Amino acid sequence: MTLLARMWKPAAIALACCIIIGLASAPGLAAEAAKQNKMVIVKAVYGDLPSGASVDVTKKVTEMVKDGALTVEATNDNFTDPAEGIGKKLRVEYTINGMPQARTVNENETLSILSCETPIKLVIVKAVYGDLPSGASVDVTKKVAEMAKDNSLTVEATNDNFTDPADGIGKKLRVDFTINGKALVKTVDENATLTISAADLPMIGKLVVVKAIYGDLPSGASVDVTKKVAEMVKDDSLSVDATNENFTDPAEGVGKKLRVDYTIGDVTASKTVNENENLSVSGKPTKLVIVKAEYGDLPGGGKVDVTAKVAGMVKDGALSVDATNENFTDPAEGVGKTLRIDYTFNGVQKSKSVGENETLTISAAGD
Repeated sequence: MTLLARMWKPAAIALACCIIIGLASAPGLAAEAAKQNKMVIVKAVYGDLPSGASVDVTKKVTEMVKDGALTVEATNDNFTDPAEGIGKKLRVEYTINGMPQARTVNENETLSILSCETPIKLVIVKAVYGDLPSGASVDVTKKVAEMAKDNSLTVEATNDNFTDPADGIGKKLRVDFTINGKALVKTVDENATLTISAADLPMIGKLVVVKAIYGDLPSGASVDVTKKVAEMVKDDSLSVDATNENFTDPAEGVGKKLRVDYTIGDVTASKTVNENENLSVSGKPTKLVIVKAEYGDLPGGGKVDVTAKVAGMVKDGALSVDATNENFTDPAEGVGKTLRIDYTFNGVQKSKSVGENETLTISAAGD
């Protein structure tokens, strides 16, 4: 594993960015990248955001930009404590080549920005809440679009947010959106939280681990595991279990988390999983393509086409989906149903079927 993959200081991040976008290796790479991809800090605020006590830290954050990159920890040590006893946030508004962007992180988290990263543009195309896909529902596109901040979205699928268009029935929130022009869809059940961020952007390219931390996040005891996680990257993909066996136990008796900040191509993103969960990231092209998916009394009875929904469930080139009425409605009441998925993997046609209430899985190996 190269020194580049193990380093996360600003200069190293800028150098990694230069290599990723294909600049020739030569003296002054980072400085040249900074010239070509100018980052300007417009405003930085730390405190009880969005409306509580806070302090303007624009000048200090600006001074932290080195070689066209910024890495800063959102801590009281860096910025004083303007709201004692309250969890704080750091929000940085900036431009890259004149294009406005913004990032927000929680107290004790690390905010990283590369001057050569692609600015993220999130557009909410349509949002619907109700008894989906075919029952009573309400169009909530305008409200959800207004909730999108810093080209990301976090929204709870609740009646309080969207009224109750289907009294007594479990509802769903479906959001159709684009990130940098790429059309995507996410759906969550009632009372669940739907999030959209740069991590949802389909990314293909070189995977570089910028920073990895394991412990009682965001503010408890933790250990820096950047070097170890970077060494786990194979073929521009990462799969790592967030366990004490892998990283020791920096916070005994406390549920821990693993957070990995990384770049793929020219996009910066982050993932966090709970202890004993698996964190997976891939910079490889998705090899799995859902051709057709049907749920119902197969082959000849009542059924529903669920191709679009199943395709939206593919994550990191793999699929795991429960064949239930809750997921797909009930097109054949009182009859045992089947979920059938026709797909291609590396261009090879395949098919899988499972009975109602079973789980259909397709691994990243296509099995």
